[in-house]
Amino acid sequence: MVLSEKVSAGELLLQGSVATTAVVFLQKAVLDMIPYLIIAFFLILVDLYFGIKAARKRGEQIRASGAFRRTMGKTMEYVCWVILASSLSVAFDTRVIEWVVLGIVMGNEVLSILTNYFEVHGYKLKGLNIFKIVSDKTGVDLGDATLEKMDEEEKKGDKE
Repeated sequence: MVLSEKVSAGELLLQGSVATTAVVFLQKAVLDMIPYLIIAFFLILVDLYFGIKAARKRGEQIRASGAFRRTMGKTMEYVCWVILASSLSVAFDTRVIEWVVLGIVMGNEVLSILTNYFEVHGYKLKGLNIFKIVSDKTGVDLGDATLEKMDEEEKKGDKE
């Protein structure tokens, strides 16, 4: 704004109202994010732990830089998902959006943890993918999820 321009009281009131509304919106969104960020951080650490154990079992080389890079990338992705879900929830004044979006994202992380956990214990989790929305096209139904004991040939094949 140029200093020589005169600003009416109405314009000042409008600018102040918009700024106040934005601050209240962001404050509510940020407060809603905190529990989800704590859960996401916990899930990321558990997935890292079982991911490292599963990689060791497969005989893969584990580099700290690669693990750190993937963990930081995953952390940033979760922050973005939580911001999106919380902002949409506040904007539409309904918590259901938040629960659905974060349920899908964090549910996928839980599946990753379970897959790595069972692999460490010699089982393979098959047919369970939370993102297979259209089961007719893929031919995979969530009811087809199985937990199978890995045979010796699969274990050898995974190590190579």
